[in-house]
Amino acid sequence: MSIISELVDGVAHEIKNPLTTTRGILQLLKENLSADNLTQRHISMALKETDKINDIIKELMLLSQPAKQNLTFTQIESVLDEVSLLIDSDAVFNNVTVKRTYQPNLPLAVMDVNQMKRVFLNLAVNAINAMPNGGILNISVA
Repeated sequence: MSIISELVDGVAHEIKNPLTTTRGILQLLKENLSADNLTQRHISMALKETDKINDIIKELMLLSQPAKQNLTFTQIESVLDEVSLLIDSDAVFNNVTVKRTYQPNLPLAVMDVNQMKRVFLNLAVNAINAMPNGGILNISVA
């Protein structure tokens, strides 16, 4: 994993350098063309697309950094309840009913709460998006 992280970080840096140069040249060209010029509109579009690529590179660079885990003893039900609150409006908008079933007296689990929220949130959003005609999202813990 360490080698892959280093590789991703190196590739991201190698892409970012020419991308920065390209963006600078595009900005100079845009400033030197008349406002009604079709070429200027194309340059504006190229700048927006360059910014999208730059955002992707930034994400790659963040992902290549080893995440520091903040492990704590936590009730998984409380994490799932928070995620449920975050998806409630999306579920209602998509005609999805969220049903939660938790076994009573569950032991505490060791986890990084923020990372687990992201995992559960991604799973829930994907599940809601997979039901374009509505449905039931069952969240259960045993």
